[in-house]
Amino acid sequence: MNDLIVAKVDRARMLLAEARDAADAKKVADIAHAAEVYAKRQKLSDEAIDYARAVKVDAMTLMGEMLKAAPKNEGTKGKLGPGPGRGKKAENGSVNKEPPFSPTPKLSDLGIGKKESSDAQALAQLAKDKPDLHAKVKAGEVTIPQARRIVQREEKREELKAKAAAAPAEAADSWRVVHGDCLAELAKLRKGSARLIFADPPYNIGIDYGEGEKADLLPDGEYMAWAAEWLRLCHTALAGDGSLWVLIGDEYAAEYGVAIKGAGFTVRAWVKWYETFGVNCPNNFNRCSRHLFYCVKDPRRFVFNADAVNRPSDRQAKYGDRRADPGGKIWDDVWVIPRLVGTAKERIPDFPTQLPLALLRPIVGCCTEPGDLVVDPFNGSGTTGVAAAEAGRRYVGIEKSERFAELARQRLLAATHEGA
Repeated sequence: MNDLIVAKVDRARMLLAEARDAADAKKVADIAHAAEVYAKRQKLSDEAIDYARAVKVDAMTLMGEMLKAAPKNEGTKGKLGPGPGRGKKAENGSVNKEPPFSPTPKLSDLGIGKKESSDAQALAQLAKDKPDLHAKVKAGEVTIPQARRIVQREEKREELKAKAAAAPAEAADSWRVVHGDCLAELAKLRKGSARLIFADPPYNIGIDYGEGEKADLLPDGEYMAWAAEWLRLCHTALAGDGSLWVLIGDEYAAEYGVAIKGAGFTVRAWVKWYETFGVNCPNNFNRCSRHLFYCVKDPRRFVFNADAVNRPSDRQAKYGDRRADPGGKIWDDVWVIPRLVGTAKERIPDFPTQLPLALLRPIVGCCTEPGDLVVDPFNGSGTTGVAAAEAGRRYVGIEKSERFAELARQRLLAATHEGA
């Protein structure tokens, strides 16, 4: 290792052993961080970088422990009494405005930023609760934000399991998640039994749904032949006044439009779901929307509850126009519904493509009546099932991945038990 780096980090480690408060630990973390940055810029050995980072993490962990143990600064407003001489005039006519004691120092007084404090306390908690994960941060295998996300996912998993375990057996009376292939399971459904089928199929763009990326990279002809088959089975399973909704990306939207009509459906609307943000593209327009085909079996007879997809018109909300229909208006064919970010409260760990309930609730409410059967051939995280259960509908979800099917059952058990 570089002698200069070794000397600096050795000195930092000695100072760490003498640290008396969070400010001292912060100084050590800064020295070690500077050494780590220098080692990276100079392309020194991995050992030099690892040594500096390890001391930095130890210093931040100690800083976090000290911050956790320190009394919280709650300010002095409304808490300071008059104290000896406070507010009284001195002989020279001046007023004593000094507080009777020194308040607890703030983070800014210690030279510690809020994010730095948060990271340090997170490391301290990791060292206490998850030493193996803390060791990975120290070794550079995991960053602090990644470690936090890992902990959050684990906590959500445990919370979901606990809620599912607490649910009574009858919580699953109105729904079931079937582990199996969608073609085989759709064929088992009674003809005309479903009032609504919502399908968010694999997009054939290399997403790992549990069988590896290659399973989602079929030749175009093979992929669309498979799509035509499950669309045909959906047509058979739907009631005469039933509806089919298909969610798909740009790559195959045009082909699906043709295949849907080929299966005997009428497309009533081609909705665009605007997800409000997308992956940044350096040489193309950013992808931030998906296609929703709203289809019916019979264009003259179908369920459509306008109240579920109704909003105040601009004449009502913006202009106060007396000519506005007091009943509002049906949504437009562009739906602005944010996608689920990784930290969303609704987010369930381990699902690569979880849909928001805000997307499924209006669809279920619009195209079904209480007690109707809702089917999702590509169950995934079970969002369609949760929306159906909330609205008092029956539900059948079909899921090819046994692991995903079990996780979705846990989610539905927790959701139906909480809503009871």
